[in-house]
Amino acid sequence: MACTMKTLIAAMLALSIAWPALAADDLATRYGRLTVDARNELRFKGQALSPRIVSANGLDFVRKFARGGEDVVLLRSRGGSACPMQYWLVIVAATGAVATEAFGTCAELRELRQTANGIELSMPDFLGPQEPSAARMAAAKRMVRFTYAQGRLTRAP
Repeated sequence: MACTMKTLIAAMLALSIAWPALAADDLATRYGRLTVDARNELRFKGQALSPRIVSANGLDFVRKFARGGEDVVLLRSRGGSACPMQYWLVIVAATGAVATEAFGTCAELRELRQTANGIELSMPDFLGPQEPSAARMAAAKRMVRFTYAQGRLTRAP
């Protein structure tokens, strides 16, 4: 039995080496799949979006909202120390998928909610590591709100 178990484990290891893990994450929408390929580029039904969304350190699907005839997907990039987080909204409809320009303060999202009028996102303001500590702490106390409504993304003053 031990010999059989060793053989089975060796075969499983050989298969895991021969069949690498999938390099892309994906998310199903009502209109097709969004995928992140091995180069960390977002694709819809295998095609790059316009504007292109590419991240050196990876992309994460945060949440999907169904809004009437469209699915709105929040996407986050994992950045470096200068700007740890950037976000995009990807609007997927029967006609295709389009993305907003990158947005955010470079900070982690604190609040995300769907309202009757749209989608609201809140996050603290952010100053990078090159800024004085007191200024970074003060910025982190200021909340910044973004709203997606009627096909537009706006930043609240």
